[in-house]
Amino acid sequence: MAMAKKRTARKASARKGATKKKTTAKRGAAKKSRASKQLPSATTPRKAVEAVKTMSLDSMIAAAKKLRASRKPQKVLLVPTNAMAKGRAAMREVGIGGTVKNLTGTKTSVVRKSEARAKARTKAKAKTKTKKARTRKRKK
Repeated sequence: MAMAKKRTARKASARKGATKKKTTAKRGAAKKSRASKQLPSATTPRKAVEAVKTMSLDSMIAAAKKLRASRKPQKVLLVPTNAMAKGRAAMREVGIGGTVKNLTGTKTSVVRKSEARAKARTKAKAKTKTKKARTRKRKK
């Protein structure tokens, strides 16, 4: 009932030529859409977010490297739903822990720092072994 009264009052004032009342900025700022929670490069004090829309592992590794470069404690990699496993593998390969989410945010998967670092260490050891073998061949 109260809404109907307000509506008719507004219509009547518009007919008389009254100007519209300006809305304050506080009203619009209070409402936040669901999409603004995590944008691809969201600037939040604790969270670094990178989104990858392609299914290629290379682009996921590049995004994971960007996350590694950020000094924020929480790292989130947004990937397509079909590529959740690839996203986890990319984070492990780079050697960072964090969360892998699908683009809509309905599914999440956590990569622990310990498992990511272990994978990165074994990869680094393999590289040093091959370098040592190359230098031995050169010396002979």
